[in-house]
Amino acid sequence: MYFHVLGKKTEKDGAMTYAHRKTNAGQLGDGRAIISILVSPQPSDPNTTYVFVVRLFVSSYAQKLCMRWVYHPVSRNTPHARTTSVADTFIRIGSFEALSPSRAMFFFGGGRQYADYEALRILGERTVKRVLKLDIVNLDGCDAWGKELVLEVARRNAKMVAAWQAYGFIHGVINTDKQVSDVLIAGLTIDYGPYAFMDVFDPHHIGNHSDQEGRYAYNQQPNMILYACRALLDALASLIGAEIALGNKAVQRRWAGNVNDETVSEWRAAEIGEVGSTMNHIIESTRASEYGMALRRHLALHRVDSSAQHTIFQPLLDMMEKHRLDFRGIFTKLAAGRIHCRIAREPERLDTGRATEEWLAWLDTYTARIKFEETSGEWGEDFEEARERAANPRFVLRQLLPEEAIQNIEDDLATGKHVLGKVMQMTCSPFNLWGREGDMPDDELSEEEREERRNCGLGDRRMLGFQCSCSS
Repeated sequence: MYFHVLGKKTEKDGAMTYAHRKTNAGQLGDGRAIISILVSPQPSDPNTTYVFVVRLFVSSYAQKLCMRWVYHPVSRNTPHARTTSVADTFIRIGSFEALSPSRAMFFFGGGRQYADYEALRILGERTVKRVLKLDIVNLDGCDAWGKELVLEVARRNAKMVAAWQAYGFIHGVINTDKQVSDVLIAGLTIDYGPYAFMDVFDPHHIGNHSDQEGRYAYNQQPNMILYACRALLDALASLIGAEIALGNKAVQRRWAGNVNDETVSEWRAAEIGEVGSTMNHIIESTRASEYGMALRRHLALHRVDSSAQHTIFQPLLDMMEKHRLDFRGIFTKLAAGRIHCRIAREPERLDTGRATEEWLAWLDTYTARIKFEETSGEWGEDFEEARERAANPRFVLRQLLPEEAIQNIEDDLATGKHVLGKVMQMTCSPFNLWGREGDMPDDELSEEEREERRNCGLGDRRMLGFQCSCSS
C-alpha cells in the first residue's frame, strides 16, 4: 500500500496533496507530494525537468546518509535511489509568505502572488492547534495566536541552528528569498541542500560551492535563520496588528474583508518593530544558551558558567581554527584524555612553535575547571564515560565518505554496495566505538575494523573543505 500510494497507483481515503511552490520555478516544489511525505523526485513528473532534471544518484544517497547521521529516521529509497522523507510537518515559513506577501510579488515561473488573508488565518490556526500544539493559546477561547506562533517558530529554529553548529553541520541552502522553502515552522531539518560536516575547523567554511558570497557559511547560519524568521513575522504582522486592535483576541473569518489596504499596512508596520525586537532576543539568547549547553556536554562540564564562553569555549575554537584541528575529533580526544589521563593533540597538524604555549595554557584552564567540579561534588558515579561518548560521536559523516561510496558504486556495483552499506551502518550508530577505539595498533585489527577506523578519521587531505553542488 505504501508504495502504491507514493507511486500514484492507489488513492488512500483522507490523503491530500500539500502544495508548495519554488520561487524560481513555480511548477516545482512539494505540490507533487502526498501530505507529510516528500518524494524526490516524484515518479512520472514532468516538473522535475523544468529546472533541476531528475535528482542525481549521488544526491539521493548523500541526503539519505545525512538523514541517518542527524538521527532523523525519515529516509527510505528504492534501488534506483528515489528518496522519501517523512516528517511531523512540511509546513514552511514560505507557506505563510505565499499567503501574505508584502507586495504583489512576481515569482519567476509562477506568476504573481496576491495576499489571501483568510487562507492565512486558516493555516495559522491549524499550525497552532494541530502542528505546534501551543498550550499557551486557547483557540476555543479566542486567544490571540499570531505573536505566539512567530516566537515559538523562532525559538524552535534557534535550537535547531545551535545543534547544527555544535556538531559542525553546514546547511547548503537555507533559502531566504520571498518563498522560504527550507526553513520549517517546527524547527526540523528536512531539506539539506549541498550540506557538509565540518572537518578541520573553519568558521567561514561554505558547504555549497555555488554560494560564492558565503551567505550560508557555517558562521552565518544563525543570521540566515533570523532572516527567515523575520520573513514569517512580516507575513503575520498585519494579522498580529489586527489581533491587538481587537483587544488581544483572535481574528475571525474574513477578518480583513472590510479593511482597507492602508489599515493593513499600518498594522504590519507597527508590529514588525515591536514583535521583531522580542523575536530577535529570543533567537540570539536561545541559540547562545543551546550552543553553550552543547559545548559543555562535548567537554564533559556540568556547571553553567557564563565565563566559560570566554575562558574555555572561544579560546578552544580559536586554536582549532588557527591550527586546523579536527573539529569533532578534538572533543572526542579531550574526553578520552580526561578519562585516561592523556593529552589530546594532533601533532602532525600543529605548528608546535606557536601552538604549544597557548595549548598547554588552555589545558591548564580546562583541567582546573574539571578539578573544581570534581571537588565541589558535582560529579556523579562512574557513568561519566558513557555520558561523554553520548555527546561526542565517534563517527562523523565527512564529505569524503559519500563521494567514495558513489565512486565505488559507479566502478563496481558489488564493492560499492559493501562500502555504502558500511557507511550506512556507521551513520545509523555514530556513537558506537567503531574501529576498536583506543590504542590498539592497526595491524592487530581485522580488515573491517581498519575500514571503520579509517572512516572515523579525517581522511584524504585533498577532500578537506570539499564543497557539493545542488545536484551532487
